[in-house]
Amino acid sequence: MTPTRTADEWVKDGEDFLGSSRWADSVNEYQESLASARDCFDRAIVLEPLHRQAHQGRAEVLVALGDFETAADAYVSVLQLTPAPTAVLLLAAARALSFAERGEAALSACEAALALAPADLEVRVLEAELLSRLRRDEAAVDAWNIALADTAFEKDRRVVRSKVERALALDRLGHPDAALAFAAAFEAHFDKLTLSPSAATFHTALQTSALARREWSACLERVAPSFNGWIRAGGAWLAAKRPDEARAAYERALSLDPKSSRAWFGIAEAHAQAGELEQALTAYDESLKREPDFLGALARRKVIEDELKAR
Repeated sequence: MTPTRTADEWVKDGEDFLGSSRWADSVNEYQESLASARDCFDRAIVLEPLHRQAHQGRAEVLVALGDFETAADAYVSVLQLTPAPTAVLLLAAARALSFAERGEAALSACEAALALAPADLEVRVLEAELLSRLRRDEAAVDAWNIALADTAFEKDRRVVRSKVERALALDRLGHPDAALAFAAAFEAHFDKLTLSPSAATFHTALQTSALARREWSACLERVAPSFNGWIRAGGAWLAAKRPDEARAAYERALSLDPKSSRAWFGIAEAHAQAGELEQALTAYDESLKREPDFLGALARRKVIEDELKAR
């Protein structure tokens, strides 16, 4: 007769599967390891519904699977089962709650973590992000100031996004330092603004803030970008739904390389975004003259041509 397995044994197996997922050689292997881990933790919870480690392991698996709503619920259960949660556990719970768009609950978890570890940079950055998202801008600026004062954070890949978020919060407050904050962020990190993880925040700034647009335009004139810099600037304006500014940037790129198919493609995209479909077709044609096999231009030209015919 097969002996009955204990909840602790199922938890141990679940932790092993969760660990092995980090070394998976393929997406399928990764998914299979996580599914096995979840099954083990579920079996442990069936045997012992209040098994804290089983609930915590299950929560970690759910985050890895991208099931943030269920993961948030799982972390709430873990915190209820933990009389004295550590800052590490509270941070993990705050992240899951944040992913699930439960800003207030995530912020509460952050504040509890900061009470235990006031110097923890990861918690401080998440707190600032949540305060910005919740539009508690005065508190957000204070939190960003503390995070950005940490010299270790200057090398963090999130620092660009953080500086732009701080500038946006200052702008929403009508603070006189907002323009300087945008200018400093844009000029110091010009080459990183359009890269992940800062791009989305940067595009939002250009789309929503007249002050950000003004300072970005001024920055472009001061920096005098290379051809690639103007191409990136055009892409940023397009992402921010500012087709006129995008077209101007691509035209500056074209002035530096008149043979560029990319610059003409950007000009075409700007015309298309502005609803100027005939001008867009002409620009796509110019791009294809320079690179006949440009698949992006061929595909987009067909889309715009069909849209023009349907009018």
